[in-house]
Amino acid sequence: MESVRIAQAEVMAGTDSESQQTSIDCDDLRAVFFAKSLPETMQGITGLSPARKSTYSTYPLRYLHDWRFDMKRVILFALLWIVPLRIFAADAIPDNRKPFGGTWAGKVGVPGGIPNRTIIFRTLSPGATAAQIQDALDNCPSGQVVKLAAGTFGPYTSSFRVGKNDITLRGSTDSKGVPATTLLFSGHTLDGQLFFSKSGIGLPDSGGLTTRSISSGLARGSTSVTVSSAPTGLSADQMMCLDVVNDGNVILGGGTWARNGNRALMQFVHVTNVSGNTITFEPALDADYWNAGSSPEVWYRSKDQEVSGSGAEDIWMKRTSTGVGHHTTAFQGARNCWLKNVYCTGVSDSSYHVWLLATLNIEIRHCKFSEHDSLQSSTYDIFPSYSSGVLVEDNIFHKSPNYIAIPACSGSAFAYNYFFDEPYASPDWLSQIVFTHGGHSNYNLFEGNHVPAHYNDFQTDHHSRNNTYVRERILGWDATGPKTQNTHCLSLEQHQDNWTMVGCVLGKLGYHTVYSSTSSNVSIFKIDPDSAPTLVRKGNYNTVDNGIPASEALGSDTVQASYLHPSKPAWFGSLPWPPVDPANPTAAVPTNIPSGYRWVNGADPVAGTSLSPPQNLRVTSP
Repeated sequence: MESVRIAQAEVMAGTDSESQQTSIDCDDLRAVFFAKSLPETMQGITGLSPARKSTYSTYPLRYLHDWRFDMKRVILFALLWIVPLRIFAADAIPDNRKPFGGTWAGKVGVPGGIPNRTIIFRTLSPGATAAQIQDALDNCPSGQVVKLAAGTFGPYTSSFRVGKNDITLRGSTDSKGVPATTLLFSGHTLDGQLFFSKSGIGLPDSGGLTTRSISSGLARGSTSVTVSSAPTGLSADQMMCLDVVNDGNVILGGGTWARNGNRALMQFVHVTNVSGNTITFEPALDADYWNAGSSPEVWYRSKDQEVSGSGAEDIWMKRTSTGVGHHTTAFQGARNCWLKNVYCTGVSDSSYHVWLLATLNIEIRHCKFSEHDSLQSSTYDIFPSYSSGVLVEDNIFHKSPNYIAIPACSGSAFAYNYFFDEPYASPDWLSQIVFTHGGHSNYNLFEGNHVPAHYNDFQTDHHSRNNTYVRERILGWDATGPKTQNTHCLSLEQHQDNWTMVGCVLGKLGYHTVYSSTSSNVSIFKIDPDSAPTLVRKGNYNTVDNGIPASEALGSDTVQASYLHPSKPAWFGSLPWPPVDPANPTAAVPTNIPSGYRWVNGADPVAGTSLSPPQNLRVTSP
């Protein structure tokens, strides 16, 4: 046996560790150490518990000093004998700004992914009446599909309700995967033309809630709380929300997007067990600023008001003319529901293509949203309110004045979406595009998007904290107009606290000339002095400096390839991973992400594997 010393090898396992180390997976270690496989290498180490020798995809190695390897393993580490190395993996994102556990993976979207159901309950053809479609939705057995053939259905004057659990409404597609089934509407009878809800629940202030005061357990990382009395009507596999009264200091948001007008900090969870006065749930609480002295409560509705496990796929939603309808789709009191490959064209004034209200783990994937009757500030593509665990990924947004407004949304991810072509009432004004707006939003991730701008505003009921941008291409500009006003990559108004931006590519070459300013329209950043002290910027390339400015140097920190995916997703096909690299800014083009590729080429990227360099490694001599 021989000894090998590895100086300061720190790797976070991606479990519940609260350290600020970055995940390094098997492939990354293989690239550095030329090891045949890390599980085999781990088995050659003595002094580790069986759990530490697990063949899971990442391994916690903490200050390994003089641990023994057999001679076969020494050969694999020969490089370390030639060039002394140290591996640093301090994460660029402060740990308390990420969800508990350090990742959004497994916490957002439909748990386990959108199910691919294959049993067809009933197939309907164009010419089917609204009553026939609604009857199929009402009687479809759990785990089965209501299938719509190719062609145009309608126009319909009434909405369709998806109120049963675990069913799928699925249309048909053409050879390129574009929806070939159109639902055409000339009116509506519910909050959405396609409405996922048992009965329509209204805002939390509208009543119908059961509440209990929280006695203990309200803290970051907690998965259970004790309440003042037995939570009547609450059981396992049910949705519940926790909230507290605003403290007027850290939590300011209120108004419409806070329960009772003063309970802005909230998180929805999935109840896993109820025993006496103790409620166990998942995921763990994220916020590190819950105030047990601010009248904390849980609230919930009866289980028969909750719809779960249902979704719509492969449908094009349209209207007969402008001014028709209300929200295109809506989810109220919904959990583990989705839209997949749904195209939404045209929505009326002060309405949304997708409205989420009191939801948990909703997934919006591979969709396209466009065109609004109004080009003012009160119409949006997606409006997630009183929601947690939302995943909006791989979608195309265009010809809309405002894309995603985020009031009262927590622990969610908006990733790998393509945004472009932003008409607005004032043609030269670049609107907010993707922004927090109302209530108190926290622990949200914006990753890998190709987007014109992010704007986070403040009014008496607008306030957010602990949100993060990772590896985005942010232009601060749009060709429609072209835009010359409000053309910043990132704007933060007052009380936008603890925001983080890492590994992004920012600005338009030849247009932006100022790094940061509160008065210039050609600055990369517009940051209110109240929010500036807590803003973390690291490793971002900008076109003003034509590089990463010294003030944003990473030093020994690293930026992970993704904080949402532990490895390259299969649906990226042969596209590069990660798609945005500040060390190669000119390569951060729309076709690097599947949504942008799909818009340019008319189809998804072909399957395949492109080799990516090792991620999350920093190698130096001693």
